[in-house]
Amino acid sequence: MVKLIVAIIGQDCAEWLPLCLNSVKDVVDHIVFVDGGSKDNTFDILHSKRESTFILNKLEYIFDEEDTREMLSSKYIVLKRPYEHDHPGANGRARNVYLDFLKKHFMGEWCLVLDPDEVCDDNFTQFAKDLKEDKHKDFDVAMIKMRHTIGDLAHEDKTITNDKGEPNHFVSNRLFKIAPDLFYPEAEHTVLNAAEKKNWTVIDQFTIWHLSLSKQMFQIKKKYDSDRKKSNTHTPLFLRTWYTHILFGEYPKVAFNPVELPKVIKDHFEIFDDEIYFNNRGLELKHLVDAADWKQYFKPERVLVIGDGLAVRTFALRRYGVMAFGFDISDYAVKNNIGQYGIMDYWQEDLTELPGTTEDHDLVIAYDVLEHIPKEKIDIALNKIKNNCTRWLLVSVPTIGDPNLKADDTHKIKETKEWWLAKIQEHGFKIVPTPQYFLFANQVIIGEK
Repeated sequence: MVKLIVAIIGQDCAEWLPLCLNSVKDVVDHIVFVDGGSKDNTFDILHSKRESTFILNKLEYIFDEEDTREMLSSKYIVLKRPYEHDHPGANGRARNVYLDFLKKHFMGEWCLVLDPDEVCDDNFTQFAKDLKEDKHKDFDVAMIKMRHTIGDLAHEDKTITNDKGEPNHFVSNRLFKIAPDLFYPEAEHTVLNAAEKKNWTVIDQFTIWHLSLSKQMFQIKKKYDSDRKKSNTHTPLFLRTWYTHILFGEYPKVAFNPVELPKVIKDHFEIFDDEIYFNNRGLELKHLVDAADWKQYFKPERVLVIGDGLAVRTFALRRYGVMAFGFDISDYAVKNNIGQYGIMDYWQEDLTELPGTTEDHDLVIAYDVLEHIPKEKIDIALNKIKNNCTRWLLVSVPTIGDPNLKADDTHKIKETKEWWLAKIQEHGFKIVPTPQYFLFANQVIIGEK
């Protein structure tokens, strides 16, 4: 009968490690744990098991017969090796530690790789027994089905699906027959490689559950255990209902805009208002349709696009061969513009601080921009536009009566269309009828110098 070893790398994982160990310990021969320098009671978890634990403090230690017997009689084998947090290849280097150890002592046996926050499902027991009885001879390395819980214990990752729209994740090369040519590249998210040809397969006879993004559920369980022991305020039924609602993501809740969070929270979690604002504001079909219409109607030679966010309109115009340039007040948007344009083509700028005259532009576009400017600065903004425009001004603004006006909290000017027409005329532009084939023509204003 062949052996099956589980290999794990981890550090300070005492809270969730027991679930991982308990899901495999009864059927595997050894669990090799590479500890990166735990300061919590991770070692206590390993020592508390009834099976013996063999600890190797120095990886270069030379084994004699007695050491080997002790090691082979132990369920848990701990390899102490500090994790190199600052090394870009730390993950691969740590994994090669258990791989090298397995090659020295368990060549030809099987190894299943788990993380401390992963659990094998109930089907693993039978699969492991079949594997150890040498009933799986048709492969050397296998991908394993994995389910990732997200946020709670009733929701999972759905970024990869099958033809039925169901989650369908597989994790690469987690089960393998130990061989001399196997290695882990020194990379952060490393995957087992082989120098020689292998028989690869995909296994769905059992599933690995990944709890990484639901770890807060361990704290919820701890709070529930504490409250039901000492609470004299809430009934057992109330506590149980609270616990299960949290556990399964059913607690009554409503979404709010994260930009409302206090700055100290946003700073700590690196939540950026502009990143939230520009989410799902990339290139759309309407931008390409607009660009085609503008090229045909205005026949521009040089275009300036104001407040173009991720440069979607600048990009669309250039796709049609128009010499277009643009800017936006958001540093985030400029750095992440979809055309990856440099500062000569797309730059960060506040319209009200635009230089008096830049290059001549026979078409200046300000779509969904002017309503964001403080009312006391709108005349400055329109004057800047006038000084940088030789002929056409193309504006789109939501006005009173348009539901889009109230849909965005960053809109500062809320006026009628007549107000905007008069304001644009004040700055030397004659209003020209908007072609009805323009998209959203009712909110589009065309001015001509």
